[in-house]
Amino acid sequence: MVISKDFEGSLKEFTEGRNPDVSKGIDLGIKIEKMGIEFYDKAAEKSDGAKHMFKFLAGQEREHLALLNNLKSVLVRNGDWTKPSMLNNKPPKIFKNDKKTNYEISAILDALEREKMSEKFYENFSKRIKDAKGKKFFKKMAEFERRHIELLSGLADFGGFRMQS
Repeated sequence: MVISKDFEGSLKEFTEGRNPDVSKGIDLGIKIEKMGIEFYDKAAEKSDGAKHMFKFLAGQEREHLALLNNLKSVLVRNGDWTKPSMLNNKPPKIFKNDKKTNYEISAILDALEREKMSEKFYENFSKRIKDAKGKKFFKKMAEFERRHIELLSGLADFGGFRMQS
């Protein structure tokens, strides 16, 4: 599994621009979350030991997508920001003495990279946007992604399959 070059290019182009367009940022966030859902759903389908974790992360990405879609509609409707909050933040129990497969290891490490890219996108966007409520919204989105990074990093460390850098 490899992160799409189109996605990396879009992310780089957007985050390196001088004047971020809020609408384009929200649309890119929506694209990021949809790609995450597709990735985690596929990983859950092909996985045994980590199936519950991938389903959990797909559900988290669906909540992020709903937050962004809601934000977009509220901004269009009345020009105001919404406060992001998550319904389910409790991670599932993983690897109940199940054998780790090469696919699961690859998927977990790929997921970790995806979450890092998403966190970086939201964090950078929060720093560049001028609206105070917008900054707060995207900082919270970055925080959600950091929780995913912590979960995946812990799993990679627990499984002993993360490369040391």
